[in-house]
Amino acid sequence: MRVNRKNLFVAMALWMAAMGQAGAQGTFCNPLNLEYRFNLETGTYREAADPMVVLYQGDYYLFASKSGGYWWSEDFTDWHFVAPDKPLDIEKYAPAVWQIGEWMYYTSSESGAIYRSKNPKSGRWYKVCDNPHPWNDPWIFVDDDQRVYAYWGSGESGGISCCELDPDDNFKPLTEDVVCIKTNREEHGYEVGGDNNEGGNPWTEGAAMFKHEGKYYLTYAVPGTQLRSYCDGYYVSDSPMGPFTVGKNSPATFKSRGFVTGVGHGGLFTDKTGRIWTIDCVNIANKHWFERRLAVFPVTVEEDGLLHTHTALGDYPLYVPGQVPEGHENASKGWNLLSYGKKAKISSLRDNRLGKFALDEDMRTFWSAGDGNEGQWLSVDLGTVCTVNAVQPNFYEHEAVCMDGRDRERATKYVIECSEDEKTWQVIVDRSGTELDLTHDYTELPEPVEARYVRITNKGEVPGGGCFALSDFRVFGTAKGDKPAAVGGVKVERSASDRRCARLSWDASSGAEGYLVRFGIAPDKLWNHYMVWGETALYIRSLITGASYYYRVDALNGSGVTEGTEVYDDQGAGTSIVACVAEGSKP
Repeated sequence: MRVNRKNLFVAMALWMAAMGQAGAQGTFCNPLNLEYRFNLETGTYREAADPMVVLYQGDYYLFASKSGGYWWSEDFTDWHFVAPDKPLDIEKYAPAVWQIGEWMYYTSSESGAIYRSKNPKSGRWYKVCDNPHPWNDPWIFVDDDQRVYAYWGSGESGGISCCELDPDDNFKPLTEDVVCIKTNREEHGYEVGGDNNEGGNPWTEGAAMFKHEGKYYLTYAVPGTQLRSYCDGYYVSDSPMGPFTVGKNSPATFKSRGFVTGVGHGGLFTDKTGRIWTIDCVNIANKHWFERRLAVFPVTVEEDGLLHTHTALGDYPLYVPGQVPEGHENASKGWNLLSYGKKAKISSLRDNRLGKFALDEDMRTFWSAGDGNEGQWLSVDLGTVCTVNAVQPNFYEHEAVCMDGRDRERATKYVIECSEDEKTWQVIVDRSGTELDLTHDYTELPEPVEARYVRITNKGEVPGGGCFALSDFRVFGTAKGDKPAAVGGVKVERSASDRRCARLSWDASSGAEGYLVRFGIAPDKLWNHYMVWGETALYIRSLITGASYYYRVDALNGSGVTEGTEVYDDQGAGTSIVACVAEGSKP
């Protein structure tokens, strides 16, 4: 019997991936795929926040608030959790970690005590001193000359302060406190509260310092962690203590629409190749303001010193830090979303949480089966046979309760199958034997498959004892068909009375499922964006009053992205948008 070697290889590779034996993946997909801990007070929602990543002794270390410990990884894919021994107080908000010599140091908000370890993988830490200086949301920065600086601040309409510390005398302050920046919502639209910056005072927090080619970049988070508009603004200086000038294109990290939204309060880091990234919170805020996840995006510092984060399609598959090929500045793998707005079939329903809510690119909505029993399922019809490269089930804790933080008795067990005709099914992911509780369990298939239908089936009792529920079941690859037509009829109106605001509208593009509205301070600096699904108009309220902006509208579907053929400016535009900030989020 003749054997088709190619088909045999594909079948073996798929089987290995399904069994969890395919090795480290070359891509990842935000939110990060970690064992997020249930909140210890209510046990009903998961939380991880205020993250930072440090590269220490050749490994990545990831710290995040309310996680009961921290993670380390050699390759940024396979993460190992460490529950540290006492005396380290791991339960305070806003961990800050830095390195001096062979020692890794740790502090946080509230207690502010400082600890250190030469072997953080072991979980053994030693207390250095009690709080040397009152601070909330601290960030400790060690300059090239080994001088040490602290940055902090957390409050309504507040600011960020700093001082120099003495590492040879229990990190006692060497200088008086200096106010680095203050909130300026009258000029900075991105600092205004609301999911779409429509109104409210900001909560300013989450300072972080990063040095690049002699420049000091101070990032800070506004306007509130519970908001989709949560972001990282930035200022720049020639000195670690200022004076600081706002970045012309601030905010540096902004993503208020799409699946992942509300990215703020994190910090920049470099991977093993020297490429810059940022790690930030991700907003959900369904059950509580502090219901959050984590995300990582690539960052570029331009030759003129402007800093920006690549968040456009940053919740699609990206190359793993340390494995990004040359020429892929945004780290995108180039796979498209196939599942948005498609038809779903479900095994059962609870509380009117419809199947369509698992296909709407909104982490605040979700489908729930009638219970958490084995056998509950959801199937998506992609509409036509597509090339499928990756899948990302995002599970949600509907009616789950886990007072122990992590449910070690129950894991997230499931299988994913695909089919061309809804009759013959092929298993492409098998997690029926896992012992992990991974709520954003992204899998890159070792070889693409051709499929029209993709189905996920529960294979065990749900962690926390809740229902089998999905905030989104995302399928990535390429659809067989044309990309959408280029967008035309774009109109830009900048408010004459409130220059923080602009209104865009455009003609519907043939074949488009969604739009990327890109904007920035120059035609070649369209670095911030809004993702728009099912609409052809948008209010932007995140602008800086003294800057002129340029705009482009791209169209996208499962076959790819079609860039807009023209860039539009708002110079001299002043129309009837009189109360832009006071209005709702829709035009």
